[in-house]
Amino acid sequence: QLLIALVSLVVGLFIANILVTLVKKMLTNSSVDASLTSFLGSMISMLLKVMVYITALSMLGVEMTSFIAILGAAGSVRHAAELRGRRHDTVLQAL
Repeated sequence: QLLIALVSLVVGLFIANILVTLVKKMLTNSSVDASLTSFLGSMISMLLKVMVYITALSMLGVEMTSFIAILGAAGSVRHAAELRGRRHDTVLQAL
């Protein structure tokens, strides 16, 4: 199982890098702003890598349900903090 998970991890990361490179090239050829291209490339890269790691860990028998719940909760907390920060900024600007 360990060997299969390692091979899946290496192949998955390789394919993820190829996909990110292709997306960045397509965006660049479509005259999309360079900062947006960089941002989207980073987001896609991060999401694909997380998916590859989760898949490899689940192949090893690691339970992913709680891990994914923790990631979701962390994302919700971050989003709430960003909203709270914007609200305070808006109030300060009004003063």
